[in-house]
Amino acid sequence: MTEDQKNITEVINNYVKSGFYSLDDTIEEVFETIEGYTYTDDWVEKTIKATYKAHILESKSWTHPTDPEKLKEVFDQLSREGIMALHNFGWENSDIFPVVNATLDDLKENGYEVNLIGCCGYHWQDVEIVLNPQWKSISIVFYSNEEDEIKEKIEQLKIGNRIFELLKEQNFDVEWDGTLEKKVSINNFEWLKCYKEEDDSWDEYTNALWD
Repeated sequence: MTEDQKNITEVINNYVKSGFYSLDDTIEEVFETIEGYTYTDDWVEKTIKATYKAHILESKSWTHPTDPEKLKEVFDQLSREGIMALHNFGWENSDIFPVVNATLDDLKENGYEVNLIGCCGYHWQDVEIVLNPQWKSISIVFYSNEEDEIKEKIEQLKIGNRIFELLKEQNFDVEWDGTLEKKVSINNFEWLKCYKEEDDSWDEYTNALWD
């Protein structure tokens, strides 16, 4: 296997094992990501399909709830409390804001008024880190919706504490120093997630706010 093929295989594994993408979407995302590498389309597609099939078969032996399923329970509860909790919301921390704004616009268009306290979530780079066997840790960024600077920091700390509290209730190995400089992190996180076409509740535009 060439060095490019090794790198492409890693990309494929991340997209498949993330559990966020259908087979067609995985193929599209992988080809967009590997531009610049040397490969044949046929090899890439065959590798994606084989990896996807193997992941589905492996998922049948998992014990539930998995760690991502428990994290989803936490995020759904946060959303119900007015803290919009988003899965795989983009590429970096700042990507959360346009997603939040788009979600609020969607809610308003459908007649829902939301009292948003703040938001939190993890992005694609966080997913890549947790999928790495050497790390197996996922970090959650959090922000307040308060406009006043002093109140914003107070509310942001409250949000961080609430995230920490709910994660501890799920018996996660949680790490946070209680400051705004650090994200809330979960160590020893086993990312076991398989894409299910009928389940749209993992979508970044989650509507758990009105559950």
